[in-house]
This record gives sequence, structure tokens and C-alpha cells, in this order.
Amino acid sequence: MTERKPAGVGLETWIERQIREAQERGEFEACGRASSEAEVRRILGEVNARIEDAIRRPMSGPPLNLMPFDVEHVVAVWRASR
Repeated sequence: MTERKPAGVGLETWIERQIREAQERGEFEACGRASSEAEVRRILGEVNARIEDAIRRPMSGPPLNLMPFDVEHVVAVWRASR
């Protein structure tokens, strides 16, 4: 998510739209389709970088309650689902 929140649009509304559009594009399904542990780690690294960037960037409105994913935990869940 590189787009900045437009002025006059509520933060929650903007975030919900971003999530819905990402779901429609299938972006949340990427880890489930990953064919290797390295690919899962790469995907999580990219997502975590976006989250960390959003946390560092000052935004108006309430603080983001986002935390980077625990890569080792997600990889363990991915392995167990195989």
C-alpha cells in the first residue's frame, strides 16, 4: 500500500477500501500459494516492510494498530498446512 489517505476520507473507510481491494486482487492468498519456505519469507518480508513504513510515517487520525508479522510463526503455520 503506497497510496496516501486522501483528505476528507475517514481513516477507517480508507483502510477498509485498501483491504477490500487487496482481497479482490488476491494479495492475501499469496502465502497460501507459496511453493517454498523462501517464498513465504520473501512475501512476509515485503508485507512487514510496508507495515513498518506505515508505522514510521506520521498520519492524521488514530494510530495504526499494526504489528509486523512474526515470520517464524507464520512459516511454522505454513509448514503445518502442507
